[in-house]
Parts: sequence; C-alpha cells; structure tokens
Amino acid sequence: MPASAALQRHPLSRPSPSAPESGGPFNHPCYRQSSAPPPPPGAPNCRAVSLSLGRWLRTAPGPFRCHSQARCDGAMLALALLAAILGFSDPVDDFDSGPPKGPRLCRFFGPMGEWHDGASVADWQLLPDPVAGGRFMRLTFLAADGTAGCGVYFLLGPEAEDLSPTLSARDLRRYSALSLRMRGAVPDAQAILIELTDGDARHVLVPLPRPSASWAELAIPLDVFAVVDLSRLRKIALVLPPCGAATPSRLDIDDLALISGEPAPSSDDALLDLMERRAWEFFRDGFHAGTGLVWDKSSTPHISSIAATGFGLAALPVAAERGWLKPQDAVSLARRCLSTLLSAPQGEAPDTAGAHGFFYHFLDARNGRRFGDCEVSSIDTALLVVGAVACGEGLADLPGGADIREMAARLATSVEWPWMLDPSRKVFWMGWQPERGFFGSWDYYTDEALLICLLAASSPSHPVPPDVAWAWRRERGSYGGQSLVQTYCGSMFSYLFCSLFIDLRNRTDRHPTDPIDWWANARAAALANLAFCRSQEKDFVTYRKGRFGLSACLAPGTAPWEERYDGDYGALPAAVGPHHDGTLAPYAAAMCLPLFAGQDNPALTALWSFWRDCPRLWGLYGFRDGCNLGRTDSPADDWYASDYVGVCQGPLILGIENFRTGLVWKLTDKSPILRKGRDALFK
Repeated sequence: MPASAALQRHPLSRPSPSAPESGGPFNHPCYRQSSAPPPPPGAPNCRAVSLSLGRWLRTAPGPFRCHSQARCDGAMLALALLAAILGFSDPVDDFDSGPPKGPRLCRFFGPMGEWHDGASVADWQLLPDPVAGGRFMRLTFLAADGTAGCGVYFLLGPEAEDLSPTLSARDLRRYSALSLRMRGAVPDAQAILIELTDGDARHVLVPLPRPSASWAELAIPLDVFAVVDLSRLRKIALVLPPCGAATPSRLDIDDLALISGEPAPSSDDALLDLMERRAWEFFRDGFHAGTGLVWDKSSTPHISSIAATGFGLAALPVAAERGWLKPQDAVSLARRCLSTLLSAPQGEAPDTAGAHGFFYHFLDARNGRRFGDCEVSSIDTALLVVGAVACGEGLADLPGGADIREMAARLATSVEWPWMLDPSRKVFWMGWQPERGFFGSWDYYTDEALLICLLAASSPSHPVPPDVAWAWRRERGSYGGQSLVQTYCGSMFSYLFCSLFIDLRNRTDRHPTDPIDWWANARAAALANLAFCRSQEKDFVTYRKGRFGLSACLAPGTAPWEERYDGDYGALPAAVGPHHDGTLAPYAAAMCLPLFAGQDNPALTALWSFWRDCPRLWGLYGFRDGCNLGRTDSPADDWYASDYVGVCQGPLILGIENFRTGLVWKLTDKSPILRKGRDALFK
C-alpha cells in the first residue's frame, strides 16, 4: 500500500512534512499499491483496526490512556511496558551475534542487510553496549530526495526455496506486538517506518515516533498490520524515506523482538510445555522439503545430521500426540525421510550416503549424500536407527503408519554391525572413512557405547553377541558424595543418550562379575555435575542459582560473535579434565528431569533459573544451545549461543516427554527389535 495511506491510517501516526503522496517520487516497491492477492478472508480492514486501536488507546485504564490522537506516539512506550508485564518475547535480532560488519543472520536465521537507492546511503555496524550488555546496531544514513530512500531488512528465514515450507514464511499469529529500542539524531522531517511483508508480497508500513538522544522502548501492536497475512510473514524492514537532508543522520536500534501473546509460564508444566513445543518447532522447520532429512543446525539448513534426523523422527509421534502436528503430516514426514534413507546409495566409494548400512555423520540435505569429508559414524547411525524405530511404533496405528514401522524395521535390519566391530578387542569402531579406514574405538564407558551394543544385539539380520557390552572399561570415580562409573570427559549427555530412548529404570546389566544399574549411575552423575557446578560458582557466574549442565554444546569462540562446538565440556568424576569454562547447556538439565521424578527436582530448579535469570538465552526455538555469564566485569561480554543444534534439541524433547508421560520409553518398549537387545543386555 502507498506509504501515505499507511501514515493516514495508522492511529499512532503524526503529520510529517516528508510523507509521500501517491504517485510521487518514491519508487521503492513498498510505496506502490500492491498487486498481490487480496487479504485472506476475514482479515479486518486496516482502517477499522486503526480506529479500534485508537479508541482503545483513548479509553485504556491508567497510564495507557491517550486522550488525544496527538499523544498516541507515547502510547508505543506504554505498550512496551504492558507487553513486558503480560508476556515474553522472541528476538528477531538482538545484534549480539555475527561480525560487526558484513553478512550475518538475524535470530530467525534469515539474512539481515541494508538497502539504498540512487544517491541515498545506508551503512550499519554493531557496537558494544557497556550498560545493557550485548551490542546494538548503529545505522548511518542519508535518505536523498528523488530516490526511494534506504533502510535495513530482516528476512524471517533462509532464502533457499527447497527447505521446509514453514521456513519460507513464518506464522506470527501467536505474537501480539513488535518491539524495539531506538535512539538517534535525525532531522525533524525524517520519517521512520516499520514495514511487514508477507509471503504474497502484501506489505504495510507503520510510522515510528521521532527518536531522542536517549533509548526509548517501543511496541507496535501487530493488529495495525492487518492487511498482511501474519500466518505467512516473510520480512520485517526499517524504511527511511527521503526528507531533503543534506548531511547523514544516525539511528541506533536494539532488541528488535516479537512479543508473545501467550502469558509467561507460571507453573512447572507450563514451562516444560513451552520448552518442549519450541524445541519441536526446530524439527518442524528442519525436515527438508525434498528429502525429509533434518538440519544439523538452524544456521546451516542444507547440512543434515543423521543423529538429528533420528531425534527428529522420534519427536514426530510426540508432536502428533500433543496436537502440535496433524497425524497425517507426521506420517508424511516420516515416509519422506525414511524413503530417502532406504533408497540412498551405499558403498565404500566416497560419494555415497554410507557403507554397509551405516551412514555418514553429515549428509547433504538436498540429495542425501555425504557432506564434505565426514566419517561413517557408528553412534550417529545408532541414534538414527533407534529414533526411526521409535517413530515407527508411535505412528503404526495411524492411517499409513504400518508402512512407517515396516520401513523403520528395514532400516534397522540393513545395518551390518559386525563390519564396524574390531574383532580382536570386541569393541566397536567410532567411525570409518574411505580415505583412512577405521579409527577410534568405543573402549571406555559411555551411554553411547551402551546404545550401540544394545542395537547390535537387537539386529534381526546382523547381530553381535551381547558380551561386547562387557568389553569396554568401567572405571569408577567419585565427586560430591556420588560414586559412579565415570565417562571419559564427564559430559552429561554421555550418561543419558541410551536412557533417553530405552527405559532402564529398575534394571541392571548382565555383566558376569560387575553388574551395573545404569539408571542409578546416570542419576549419580547428574548430582555430581550439580555438585561440581556449586563448587565452582564463586569463579563462574553461570553456575550460580542452582544452574548446572556441563555437557557438549556450542561454546564461545575467539571473537565475541564467534562460536564453536565443544564436545568435551564435563564435570568430575572423569578420566580426563574436567574441561569447563563457565558454559552451560540448558538441554543437559532437561535430560536429567526423569532422573528425579517424584522428588525435589534439581533439574527443574536449573531450568527455572535459566528462564528467569538468563533472558537473552531464550529465542525462536526456546533455550539456545548454551550461555556463559560473567566472563568479565562488563555485561557486554556475557555470551549466549546464537544457534540451535539438533543433537541438543532432540534430547531436550525426549527428556521432557519421558518426565511428563514416559511416551518415548513406551514406544521403544513396544518394539520386538529393541526388546530383544534390551533383554539380552539387561535383567
């Protein structure tokens, strides 16, 4: 719609000498009458919404009342306060990630950038905020006359069109308002507009108040963008139309966010439901539209992790059971994914999907073949197989679901476990590459090795004797009053990956001389992890207020905006280390929830502390992968991961769901294949 129409209709607008007239010199597409399809049926008229909002602002109670149209600019500040009281927000861009200049992704994992036309200029950089912490964006611009002006944009998903349909245009109907912080020095005549564009190119512009030298928090109700389809939103932009200024102006923006229309969680179940649902949305968006393979990380949508794919498959029946996904869609996604895996080329050539039924750690999500020079992985294949079997059992009773169970069984049957076994030591290799052969070995206790041995003993076609589970070392250690069989690095995930899928409560293994209750062992490891964090909280702020969860996760990089994956984070007891630097992973605490069911639960305490005391940790898919607080005296140096990782989001879902209902355990318990391996190893 023309900008002049937006300025006239929006109730928070005020007259501007630079307001463009229809047919004037503005030729940027956002100023033209849209030729896109009409609004969806039932969408309210923008003028009616504006009048309704204007009436509300003039009749609202207390500090939110605006007695005249001229005072409605101030209502944006009041709405920001109201939103802070009533709900919580998901950042579109808090400008804390990415380099100070150059290509970067916003928090919805689409590109952010500037645009300008003709003689107009727009240049941005990210600067540290020594007071509030993190960084903000400084935009230096000159919106020259005779042009379409300039601005910055934020795409709400990747630009590629072959990904999940939910990524090409976001459903924002659960949000009530768009908020931001703003300050600057701009000419009186300079208009500042927020533009929303949907998947059909419908767009609406809404003016913002003129900024002052101090930070102001604003909130714009999404109702005023009624012409756009909020169920399919594609882009948010800051538009600076020309105003005749001869010198550049400065505008600072921070904390661009969408305010949820949901109330903030006030009970344990509400918090867990919110966390689990948001983590599921990572997988909903991560199933590739063509192959059905799941992305490894939200920032790399064309790289699939087969372990993340296994977790995504296991999450499908959870999502269907909870009503987050239509049952027929769960069956369709599972069929697409399993069809790709079952038809993918296998062999010892370097350009296949795997060898001898095992799969490469990473696959190209577009074609299902090896990505880069990664290895054929025993543990990642195990996570894929057990997730597929759980999925098959969970969908078996749905229309078409029997096929999913049969396909999952075929996938499990195809794995040639003896090929990955070192016969001289009776331990499994970690991986194989055509360029180097076998390498690494599972010769020290970890729950991953336990899962591999259980699946190998389960195989209908290529079984391995269960005594391979007695071949790796079982070394005991103690910390914080807890004695247990330790893992190599003491990382929390390494005690729980098998137990996420297989119910090991009240069971001991069949070791002839040293039987172990691995469930009790994991519980002792969680208490030791908590005790270790408490012992270090004087030096590491992140470990305070009951927070724990030293486990593999994203970690701070060399530069403040860089991050890397660190698989060695852990606590005592451990064979090496402990390796830690103040970084905690919320998913690790979530995995521990079932360990303390029916009693005072330290994992719940930790999750509430992450929620209440680490607000910048929350984002589009729930808690991000990790955080590290108090690294220096400046809050600007607190670090929060910018990304989400499939092998962390999946354990969070399974840990929460097993704590709430035990659903995943019930599904794997129905599988004759998995029961065979469980009963061979456990009593």
